[in-house]
Amino acid sequence: EEEIQGINNRIDLAKCEEIFQKRIKTRHMISGVTFINPQTSTISEESEIGIDVIIEANSHLRGATKIADNCIIGPNSLIEDSMIGKHSNVINSTIFNSEIMENVCIGPYSHIRPGCSISSNCKIGNFVEIKNSILNKSVKINHLSYVGDSNIGKFTNIGAGTITANYDGIKKSITNIGANCSIGSNSVLIAPITLGDSVTIGAGSVINKTVKSNSLAISR
Repeated sequence: EEEIQGINNRIDLAKCEEIFQKRIKTRHMISGVTFINPQTSTISEESEIGIDVIIEANSHLRGATKIADNCIIGPNSLIEDSMIGKHSNVINSTIFNSEIMENVCIGPYSHIRPGCSISSNCKIGNFVEIKNSILNKSVKINHLSYVGDSNIGKFTNIGAGTITANYDGIKKSITNIGANCSIGSNSVLIAPITLGDSVTIGAGSVINKTVKSNSLAISR
């Protein structure tokens, strides 16, 4: 009788949504997806999920989201209109309109805002917010940082509490960080700014000028 179920109020609407969610998740489970607690998760009809993916409890895929093979999503994660590459984990985090490559670990409690591209082997740790930024291979941002409107070179490490100050009250500006850099904890990078390759920023520094490659920058 599901086929002739009418929708006359929000109770009926919820019943029909439950019917469709059960069908969607059944289709994915037959194709090789594991749901730890199917009743707590929702999957959009447009979502694509690879094989051997684990969807943990209270995780939600919305819009045209694509999850590649061997990923772990959740628990407590929300992904919308984004692509997640193979062997990646998204734990207790939200991702919107972004592209995540292979073997990336995100979370817990990370917020990936629209326009991000995160390359393979990156690590985005707890309480990190990234917006409209490109992270190249093997970048690490492990704790308590904000990265906005930035380009970060491969193998760069962003220390805890680092902020890219991208907004001056009128416009947003770009932060460019080269490869193999080490940004000390509690640093502020005031955009527009460019750091060359192999730059070290001393902890607690406020940087508002270009730093050449193979340099150490301390204070302001």
